[in-house]
Amino acid sequence: MNRIKLTEEMESLIVAIETRQNLAMTRFGGREFAFASMALKDGEDPRVVRLQQITKKALSEDREMYFKGVPCYSCTKEQVVDSLLSTYRNKDALTLSCMFTNITIRYMKPLLDAIKGRNVIMIAPWRALCVQNPHFPVNVRYVFRYKEESFSQFNLLGEVRKFISKHNLKDFIFMVAETQKPLGSINESNILINELHKFNKDNTYINVGNIFDPVFYGEALLPYQNLKHMDSYKNCVIDIPEEKKWF
Repeated sequence: MNRIKLTEEMESLIVAIETRQNLAMTRFGGREFAFASMALKDGEDPRVVRLQQITKKALSEDREMYFKGVPCYSCTKEQVVDSLLSTYRNKDALTLSCMFTNITIRYMKPLLDAIKGRNVIMIAPWRALCVQNPHFPVNVRYVFRYKEESFSQFNLLGEVRKFISKHNLKDFIFMVAETQKPLGSINESNILINELHKFNKDNTYINVGNIFDPVFYGEALLPYQNLKHMDSYKNCVIDIPEEKKWF
C-alpha cells in the first residue's frame, strides 16, 4: 500500500517544472465519471456526444507523463473514488484531484518561483486578470480566453492546436484556469489537457483550478483561498496498492 499525500505531490510537481520535465496533469472527480458513464438520449446534442467520447478517453488512456487526479475519500464519496480508481489501469500515473486546492495554496510562492523564466500560455476565463498583473509575475506569452458557459473551453481545442503547430512551441507551460462557476456536468479543463498532451508532448499542460483566483479577481471566494481558514491546512491523502512514481 502506498500513500499519496497532497503536499508531496505538489513538491514533486514543482521539481518537475524546475527540471523542465514536460507532463500533463488533470484533476478528475465524480462529475466526469458520471458523465462518461451516463446513457445519452437519442438526438442528443452532437457536442455532448463528442464530449462524452473524449471524456472516456481522458479517463482511460495511459501514456508516459500523463498524470490523472483522483479525489481522496474525505473530499468525495467512497463509491465515487473507488469507481474512478477502477478506470485507471496505470496506478503509477495517479495523483490527487485536490491539487491546487486546500494546503497547496501555501505553495503559491515556490510554484510561481519555479514558473518564473518559463514561457507560459494561459487558458482562462475572459475576466481573469492574468496578464500585466503585478501580483502574477509570470511570463505569459499568450492567453486563450473562454466564456463562462458550456463548450467554451472545448471549442478552443482546434485553435490551441493550430497555435502550437504554427509557432512550433516546445517547453512551454500551458496553465488552464477554471471558471469560478461550475459549468454543466463536466470539467472541460481536463479533457482539453489530455487532448493537447496527445497532440504535443513537448510542453507541460496543467489544470491549475481556481488557485489563482485571489490574484486574478482580487478576492478569495473559496474557503481554502483564505489562509486563516482550516481548509488551507488540509493535507489530503489517498492509499493505493501499487507504488506511485512521478518520473
